[in-house]
Amino acid sequence: MELEGLLMVLVVVVAHGVLNEGPADLKCYKNTTKPDTDFKCSWLPGASGENTTYTLHYCVTNGTFCGNFDVEERHSLVLFRESVIASREIDMWVEGHLGNRTHKSPVFSVILNEQVQYDAPFIEKISRSSGNLALYWKGLPKEKQPVINEIQFRRLKDQMWTNKTLESTGAELEKLTLKVQSDTVYEVRVRRRAKQLRTHIWSAWSQIKTVPNEIDKQLEVRWEIGELNMGVRLLKLSWDAPHWSESAGGVQYVLTLNITRCQHKPVKISTNTTSYNTNVTASVVNISIIAINNVGTSPKKTITIPAQFLANCPKGKPFKPLRAKKCVEWYELSDFAGAVSVNHCKTKNVKQMIHQITQGMKDFVRYHYFVHIGQKNRARTIALCPIYKLEGVPKQGPSNVTIVDVTHNSVLVSWEPIPRSHLQGFLKHYVIYITGQNYSKVDRVPESQTNYAIENVTPGSLYIVNVAGETVKGVGANTTGQILLNPKPSRPAVPEWIIIVSIIVILALTIFCSFIIQRLKTELLPEIPKPVITETPVNHSQNKEELYPIGEEVHSVILIHDQQDTSSKSQMPLEESSLLEVCNASFCEDEDDESQTSSVPLNPDYNRLPPPLELAECSHEQSGCDVTTPVYRNGLVFELKGENTDIRTQL
Repeated sequence: MELEGLLMVLVVVVAHGVLNEGPADLKCYKNTTKPDTDFKCSWLPGASGENTTYTLHYCVTNGTFCGNFDVEERHSLVLFRESVIASREIDMWVEGHLGNRTHKSPVFSVILNEQVQYDAPFIEKISRSSGNLALYWKGLPKEKQPVINEIQFRRLKDQMWTNKTLESTGAELEKLTLKVQSDTVYEVRVRRRAKQLRTHIWSAWSQIKTVPNEIDKQLEVRWEIGELNMGVRLLKLSWDAPHWSESAGGVQYVLTLNITRCQHKPVKISTNTTSYNTNVTASVVNISIIAINNVGTSPKKTITIPAQFLANCPKGKPFKPLRAKKCVEWYELSDFAGAVSVNHCKTKNVKQMIHQITQGMKDFVRYHYFVHIGQKNRARTIALCPIYKLEGVPKQGPSNVTIVDVTHNSVLVSWEPIPRSHLQGFLKHYVIYITGQNYSKVDRVPESQTNYAIENVTPGSLYIVNVAGETVKGVGANTTGQILLNPKPSRPAVPEWIIIVSIIVILALTIFCSFIIQRLKTELLPEIPKPVITETPVNHSQNKEELYPIGEEVHSVILIHDQQDTSSKSQMPLEESSLLEVCNASFCEDEDDESQTSSVPLNPDYNRLPPPLELAECSHEQSGCDVTTPVYRNGLVFELKGENTDIRTQL
């Protein structure tokens, strides 16, 4: 129950508030200080809804006089000065009526003569130069009383404004100069009020105007022109927008087009895009373009679209005369740069006009005429043709005759076209004369061709080439070029430095490979060690010198044979026995020492040799030891040599 009671109270309060929410923000003022000016009253409708009728009430403060004005469903009213008391303080309010309900606004006490609110200013122009910003806005020329103007400015995207005030009186255009930083974008706005009144009612703010930098450079314009089709050419223009600091606040581009010489005023196009397409005639078109931002204009950029000049008159249907006037333009052509002079006129009889033009032409000079119909950007070309009053032969040959791609049996000759000022007629062909040793040739190529290939010529020969232009009147002057063909291709000579470097590289590789092979041989095939061989002392006999074989170490010993068979062997002579004892005593000293230390008993015949094997080791001073000489060889073989025997004994 308590919750339901609270909800009912809340509904009643809300409903009561809605029903009592009437009109609000009542204002009554005039827009000038002139005393005979009517007043304008306005208010907000509030939440009373649609179909509400309003009544404006007023009463003199502390007085008994009151009045009212029914304004039906409007939210404003022009209050005539004669119907109210403007010099005294009055109370004013508005009532809204919806059915049987009435909504009343708060009471507004005011002296109407002091309620002056000017219209919001409008910024007409901004200029900027050398750190100075000049601001122009529309003034109040009919206002005789002083006016206070408030100007606010700030950097772009800043929050805080800087205020300046200016007092003025009845000016058509108000102006204020501000000191600003270069290369900085600003925003400005203006408002104003009457000065002498006690009640200060400011006007609404003017539009916020962005102040960019000046556009100090011409636009970079790119253009593309199509071929003539149905009497017009499609022209495509494009350009880049200025820097963002120059484009802030918007940029407008103004194009001026002179499509034909016969139009009295050029065509002006205004756009805020960076491209523009239009149709133009076949003659020369002059175009200028400027960029305009909030502070000024850029320098003018002028471009010229060249005419579509033909090399020869088109072979088509003859010109059909039309009743409407036509624009005839004709140009005097001197070279490839285009027209050096132009004239134009409007006529209905084109043939007669062309005949008159021909009478005033120069001999041997090319002219070109165009015939247009239509006006401004709807103009199109219906006829065009180059003409001569009198033709001749070219007075100059092609320039820059160049010999390129020379081989042993072919060459390519190229040249630049003959300038129009030297043609003196319509060029039909280029004539090429080729002469050499036992060789001569003449050939013709079309006037559009600027090269010629010479083939199957003799290698290593000299040829002379002459190139000339030909018109209907004949062949003109020629230009000469010489050709020296290369000999037959042969094996190219190797430079000396390559040979020297190759030899050095080969030699270095040989040394390196030898070193590597030697190292590999040492690692893989080691050297077999050889036995140490010492020299054997040579024994000299008394009668002759006898050398022992040098090889292995040889020991000379005396072998004593066991005398078992005494019948067949004779006794050793005394001197030989003495010699044997002497030799044995000197040579076998070491051997006796070994026998003393050995534990094995030796044969008692150890020191004896059989008589036939009597040997001796002799020194240089001995003389009786040449009976036999045993030699130790492989396998411990003793060779016993005597006068009649050769005994080998292996131990």
